[in-house]
Amino acid sequence: MITALLALAALTGLQNPTPAPAPAPTPAPAPQAAGKVVWYAKDFDAALKDAKAQNKLVMAFFSSSASPRSVQMAKEAFADERVADALKDVICVQIDVEKPGPEASRYAVTYAPNVVWLNSDGGLRERISDYRDANTFLGLATRIKMDLGTINELRRKVAAKGEDMRRRPSSSSIPTATRARRTTSRTSASRERSNSTGRRRAPSTCTRSRS
Repeated sequence: MITALLALAALTGLQNPTPAPAPAPTPAPAPQAAGKVVWYAKDFDAALKDAKAQNKLVMAFFSSSASPRSVQMAKEAFADERVADALKDVICVQIDVEKPGPEASRYAVTYAPNVVWLNSDGGLRERISDYRDANTFLGLATRIKMDLGTINELRRKVAAKGEDMRRRPSSSSIPTATRARRTTSRTSASRERSNSTGRRRAPSTCTRSRS
């Protein structure tokens, strides 16, 4: 009898198995606070690679928790909705100067806060030293993105001027006949000026004294 009951219970369990518990839902990532700058999650070298691949600018914010001005800039300028909107197409990296790393020495950053802007190829575009409020930083960011009045623009102008100087013909590249004609022309012009000056001089006159 007992054996029959156990068999019946086992058969019932097979026909109606206990359902497995549902897996716990995966927590959704914390949403980015509205208006705040989105900081790049990978390291600096990865940011440079992505900037080159995507043809984007890089903005590196060198900060320190021990610097009140760094903390203030992070809370004010980089929490401003207008600044966040202006930087949405820029790869923004936050670097702690208190932690050892080659980035600060690579760009001669000796204190915080300091903001370094880089071209997509990693070349220096501009730098912003010390604290800037939201309004000032927004104006600077707009100018830098347009590459106006930046270190990069100055470098480009100097390079263009040097190229223009190299393109100008040197005296050795001018044909001998041309140089001779120029020399003769300059000599004739000089002689003409001398003659003209001589003609303008009035002869000295002697006045007879009355007796």
